[in-house]
Amino acid sequence: MVIATDWKTLNIWDFRKELAIGKRTDFPANLCLVRKVYSENIYASYLPDLEEDTRIRKKDKSGKKKKRRSIIKSTGETNPKFAAQYAINWVKEKQIELAQNVLTVEDNISYSLAHYWEIYFPKFQEEKKNRISADQLIRDERNKWFSEKIGINKEEFAHKNLKLITKLDLHNYFQTLKVGTQKDIKTLINKLWNEAQLQNSELYVGHNFPSFPKIKSNNGKQVIHFRSNDWELLVNCINQLSGGVARQNLSIEEYENLEFKTCTRDNQRNWVDLFDALWVNYFFFLRSQDLHRLKIEWFRKDLKHREFVLMHPTPKSDRKIKETRNIRDDAFDFMLRLMNRRSDNGWLLFPSYKRQCEGGAENKVMRNMNFLLQIAVEKCLPEFSLKDANVKAIRHTSFRHHFEDDPTLGDPDKIRMFAENALTTPEMLQSTYLDYINREETLRGSKKKMRKSNYSLTRRVSDFL
Repeated sequence: MVIATDWKTLNIWDFRKELAIGKRTDFPANLCLVRKVYSENIYASYLPDLEEDTRIRKKDKSGKKKKRRSIIKSTGETNPKFAAQYAINWVKEKQIELAQNVLTVEDNISYSLAHYWEIYFPKFQEEKKNRISADQLIRDERNKWFSEKIGINKEEFAHKNLKLITKLDLHNYFQTLKVGTQKDIKTLINKLWNEAQLQNSELYVGHNFPSFPKIKSNNGKQVIHFRSNDWELLVNCINQLSGGVARQNLSIEEYENLEFKTCTRDNQRNWVDLFDALWVNYFFFLRSQDLHRLKIEWFRKDLKHREFVLMHPTPKSDRKIKETRNIRDDAFDFMLRLMNRRSDNGWLLFPSYKRQCEGGAENKVMRNMNFLLQIAVEKCLPEFSLKDANVKAIRHTSFRHHFEDDPTLGDPDKIRMFAENALTTPEMLQSTYLDYINREETLRGSKKKMRKSNYSLTRRVSDFL
């Protein structure tokens, strides 16, 4: 055979005579020379046989191992004969390296984060499957592992023995993550470390998992929320956009006869639904991802105490039923009015939209809420940042208003019960809301007591004449 002058790939095995590089037993059959458009030098390309390939292969989102890729290295040569000789010497070293990795790789795969993820995640799915936001929780957990941008699975340390993971591995990885994401990733890695200890406790006796990089706090920055006056302006604006019917005691028939078009979000029924969603969120301290899952039958009416009780679905393994009760008295009258326009069961909020289980998109409700909320904010609160105008702010708004209206909720003997009712922790409420409120009040109180300096005040020219 004659080597073409415009060749792009040469199999050294096929052209060994033309290249005059020795016996065929000196190198594997799948060793090639490759030309790259961006370099004058010739590259060596080698794809090990499957049984010899000890490289760690990452998995895609479906859990399947990704396609194997050839190992490529520049020969530094422009002549095919010299490049072939270099490639043969290089591949011999590479084969020895791969052979030495066999035992360690087997050990890595068996006791890696990736291994324990395969055990942990099915258990996580089973535990969360009956929660209000089950799909969202499961999807978020899966993304922490498989995400193309931040997924743990894409990191080399996720596929090596837990004992070989270093502090530097974690430091380099965390440098690529945002602060909020760092906390989530740290939580998941700790869960996998706990799973490892549960499955193979004898292997990790006396071994300490490397410490994580210090995660920056929000430096006391208050979470986005609507102040009391802004909140009143906002819900009043939404009521006006509904044509004033959002606050009316509509019957089922009257509600269904409201203007509604699937081709546009800006219609009367959607404004009524947004009004309802914001107040339900506000009264029951709900997370935004839970709103589209709320069912009418999850709410129990307590006439004696003028309360509605939200019975959160829980896995069968959970003996304690989690409840959220409205604290504000006006929530009872609001819920009576809302239930009057609903049947005995079904979706509580935005019932006109199909959910995923009905062949619809589960995030459509959330997109609609945020879209409409931004329209309302732009109309009545032009100084409020539109990028912060999302439903997530309502839970924060509610917490802030409850503490402002009843400071005793922050007392040690009350805050724990308040936190449990809102499905959060006293520590979170203290650090995120109470500390911020107390700091504001302290500074404002001191401001009033401070004596003004005459030299700091602006004076008229006539005062000096």
